[in-house]
Amino acid sequence: MSEQVERQYSNRLYVGKRRLDFSPFEASLKTLSALQIAQLDQKLLTAEVRQVQEMLKAGELTSAQLVLYYLHRIQFYDMDKLNSVLELNPAALEIARERDEARQVQKVVGLLYGIPILLKDNIGTGDKLHNTAGAKVLENSRADQDAFLVKQLRAAGAIILGKTNLSEWANYMTSVSASGFSVLGGQTKNPYGEFDVGGSSSGSASAIAANLAMLTIGSETAGSLVSPASQNSLVTIKPSLGLVSRDRIIPITAAQDTAGPLARTVSDMAILFSAMVGYDTTDPLTEVARKLEGTDFTQFLDKDGLKGLKIGLVESPNPEKFGEAQQKLGQMLVEAGAVVKELALPDATNLRQGDYGLDYLPVLTYGIKHDLAKYFASIGESNLKSLEEVVEFNNKDLANRAPFGQDLLIEAVSSEMTEAEYQARVQTNQQISRQLIEGLLEENEVELIASINNGFTKYYAPAGYPAVAVPMAYRESGEPLGLTLIGRYLDDGKLIKAAYAFEQKHPVRRNPTI
Repeated sequence: MSEQVERQYSNRLYVGKRRLDFSPFEASLKTLSALQIAQLDQKLLTAEVRQVQEMLKAGELTSAQLVLYYLHRIQFYDMDKLNSVLELNPAALEIARERDEARQVQKVVGLLYGIPILLKDNIGTGDKLHNTAGAKVLENSRADQDAFLVKQLRAAGAIILGKTNLSEWANYMTSVSASGFSVLGGQTKNPYGEFDVGGSSSGSASAIAANLAMLTIGSETAGSLVSPASQNSLVTIKPSLGLVSRDRIIPITAAQDTAGPLARTVSDMAILFSAMVGYDTTDPLTEVARKLEGTDFTQFLDKDGLKGLKIGLVESPNPEKFGEAQQKLGQMLVEAGAVVKELALPDATNLRQGDYGLDYLPVLTYGIKHDLAKYFASIGESNLKSLEEVVEFNNKDLANRAPFGQDLLIEAVSSEMTEAEYQARVQTNQQISRQLIEGLLEENEVELIASINNGFTKYYAPAGYPAVAVPMAYRESGEPLGLTLIGRYLDDGKLIKAAYAFEQKHPVRRNPTI
C-alpha cells in the first residue's frame, strides 16, 4: 500500500472488526501437541495436493488432522496478525471426519477429496457462513444456497474451511482505500513483509501464501487475482470469462467478473481449476464452458511446454520500477525454451481518449448498482434491495462503516447511464481490447503475451481473455514479483502449460517467514 494510505489506516480507529470464532474447535485443538505440529509442519509446509492425497491414502494423515493443522496456523499466525481469514466454517471439522469415514470405505471421488479450501468472502454458501464482501451492512447476510461453484467443490469432496478477507466490495467502494482492507476483516497483510498485499482477493492470497489452507479461491474484475498472486508469490489463473459460473457471487459487473483459483504451485492450481469449470443453467455466459467442461487441466502440465513457443514480452508501463525485472524476465523465458520478442504497444497519441478509447469505469459503476440489486433479489435478502440503501446505512456511522469513505458507491448510485449505454460501452471495450491483443499477437507472430504483475490487466480484463500468473523473482527487499501470461479466449490450457514449464525451469517460490 502507499505510504499515504498506510498512514491513513494506521491513524484511523474504528469498531466492528469481526472476531474469528474458534469455540467449535477448542477441545480438538488442545489435543494437538507441539510434537504433532512440528511433524505436520515437516509434512505439509511444502506439500502439494497430490502428495497430501498420497498421505491420506496411506493413512499417514487424516482430513481431520489437516483441518486442525490449518486451524492452528490460522489461530497462531493469522488472527490479529495477517488478518487474511474473515470467518471459519463451524462444521469444517465435522465434515473432515465424514470425509475420513467415507475414505475408509473408498468413497473417494478425486484429488480434492478431503482437502480444506478457503473462499473469498463474496462467494455464497448455503451453510452457516456469511457472505459479506467485508461490508458492515452485510455482516449478518447469508446466501440462500451454495453458489454453483461451491456445489462443484462439495461434489469433488472439498472441505470449505471458511472465508477470506478482501478489499471491501472487491475494491469498488472508495478511491482512497488500502488493498486488503475491509471493515469486517481489518487490514490484510502480506506475509512476505511490509509490501502491498494486492487486491481485491487479498485474504485468499495472503492465506494460501502463509499455508493457512491447501487451496483458496478469489475473484477478479480487473486484476484482483493476478495482482495479489504476484504480490504474494502465488499461482493463479483468471479464466476466460464464462468458464466459471458467477452464480451467487457478490458482483461488481457481470461484464468482467469471474472467480479463479489461487495456489502455491501450477499443479495445485490446475487441479482446483478443473473442478471449477462448468456449465450453469442459471448463468447464460457459461454456455461457453460446455466446450471445456470436464477437462482435466492437469493434462497441460508439460515441463517442456515453453520449447519453441513464441512469446511477446510487452513493454513495461513503469520502466523505472520494472525495467531490470523486465530484462531478467526475457532471459528466464528464453532459458525455459521460449522464443521471445519484445513488443511495443501501438501508438495511441492520435486518440482523444487514453488507452485506445477503453473506458471501463462506467461499466463498473453501472454494474455494481444494477448487478448488486439482482444479487440481493436472488438470495432473498430481506434487509437490502439496492446500493442506495447500502450508502444510506454507511452514512449513519461513516467512521465505523466506511472509514475511507464511499465515493465510488456514491458515484454508482448517482449514475444515470442507461442499460443500452452500458451494453454499448461493454461491447466497445471488448472490441477495442480484443483488437489490441489480437493485433499484438498476429502482427508480431507470437502466441502469448508476457508482462510483469498486473501491468496488462486493463487490456485483458474487458476482453474477457484469460491470464495466468506464476512467481518469477523477489526484489532485494524480499517483495515478490510475478510473471503474467495472456492468451486468446479459451487459451486457458495453453497458459497453464506455459506457466508450468516456466515454474519447472525456475522454481523460485519460497514460503514466507512468519
